Amino acid sequence: MGVPVIAATAQATVADPNTAAVPEPGTTVAGDLLLIMSTVDNSGNTAQFDSGSNRPANFTIIKNVGNSTADCHTAAWWKVCEGDESWPISVPYRASGEDQVAFSARITGANLTSPIHKVGSDYSTGGASSHSIPQLTSEIPNVRVIYVLGFDGGDGASFSVSGTGYTEAAEAAVSGAGNTSSGCWGSRELATAGASGSPVVASSVSDGATGFCFAIAPALDTSGLLLMRRRRTYAT
Repeated sequence: MGVPVIAATAQATVADPNTAAVPEPGTTVAGDLLLIMSTVDNSGNTAQFDSGSNRPANFTIIKNVGNSTADCHTAAWWKVCEGDESWPISVPYRASGEDQVAFSARITGANLTSPIHKVGSDYSTGGASSHSIPQLTSEIPNVRVIYVLGFDGGDGASFSVSGTGYTEAAEAAVSGAGNTSSGCWGSRELATAGASGSPVVASSVSDGATGFCFAIAPALDTSGLLLMRRRRTYAT
């Protein structure tokens, strides 16, 4: 099958002490793959997002990265759309009184049984304006590699990305102030198995940031299996 497609995106920003509620990305239908990604500018080492109460309801966590050095926590989750989700969806985090950015995405053409093929290593910095997010290695062809970056300060925007095949999908900032929050995400198609290469995100100023990459597996190609079954049926 072909590479999964980003069909639609949406975003939300909120200043403390509120929690972001991310809008529906386009018109979702049952069988879509839904992604939610979020970042907050918390200065602690305690994980602000997780697989329990600090997540969008009924979503499965992909990864959370954050620490006091970066002053920033970033996470992503997935869910197979059932068609009855209640949008906007709240994205809670552990602390209170933080500035938050959240994104949602509708993905078509993904493997709905095991959609997340690979997750890359953490990216974290206490201060930089060039952010090379670690690459991952895919064992299968036709994956979509997603990167997400959270930034300690609204003045990180605007962002840009370089690296073979990578393009930005969305970015947002709570405000242009250095004491708020901003973030971005994007992707590339990886047609063959192997290394994805690193997306290198440029922020407008130098400060703390966290992020990571993950790969979405393509839908299973069942045409060959169906043909084999037909041949066996005709043979008998």
